Amino acid sequence: MQPPDGPVPRVPRVTEAVLLAGGRGSRLGGVEKAELEVAGRPLVAQWCAALAERGITVAVIGPSRLAPLLPPGTMLTREEPRFSGPASALYAGWTALEAGRGETAPVRADGVRGGEYLAVLAVDIVEPVALLDWLFAQLHLNGAAGALVPVDRSGKDQLTCSLHALGPLRSRMAGVGPDDVVGSSLRRLLLAEDRSSGNRADLTVARPVLPNQLGADVDTPDDAQRLGVRAPGSFPDPAQDSEPNPGRGDH
Repeated sequence: MQPPDGPVPRVPRVTEAVLLAGGRGSRLGGVEKAELEVAGRPLVAQWCAALAERGITVAVIGPSRLAPLLPPGTMLTREEPRFSGPASALYAGWTALEAGRGETAPVRADGVRGGEYLAVLAVDIVEPVALLDWLFAQLHLNGAAGALVPVDRSGKDQLTCSLHALGPLRSRMAGVGPDDVVGSSLRRLLLAEDRSSGNRADLTVARPVLPNQLGADVDTPDDAQRLGVRAPGSFPDPAQDSEPNPGRGDH
């Protein structure tokens, strides 16, 4: 059989991930979300295992106390200054991955580095295996996109379970410094034109609708009870948790 003319198309695949595992956990009484347990295992350990099974290199963004919960050799870093927001956390993870990333994969003409993607993930999403399987299926359906950003039923972007092509993302991050991301949002860092309010004209974004409950996360004691999540110690009384839930989509 004659080989096809021209370059063989690359199958899009996720090769790296930034796992956001910090935050104050103030609405959970100061409990570290990464240490929350489902079926007796910490969420951060479940996420790392699910990513490792798929051959994905992960940078975990969280406190040093998480180190005993991580597989040996896992990158663990955190944003500077502490609690300076999700964009700072992503920047810290990107910087850690960039330091260990090889330069052997080619950049395609459309800017996608070897058809490879980075996942941005939140540790408090309680079904990592199911979510990753769904994200990868969607990526194969939308492999020409520069980013894959799920939306909920109301149409709100869910950036803490999104995929981003490495080529365009590297170009974007090349113009960003640590001071640019302090107190900023993931949307402004990843999708906005020049980090302003308008969407980037140069980026094709696929927005599949998340199935119900697939991206369920833990913000309050009520969420934990509903999702079967346990924590070291006890949660505060849900009846006293009157702070409104801002959601996780924009971060």
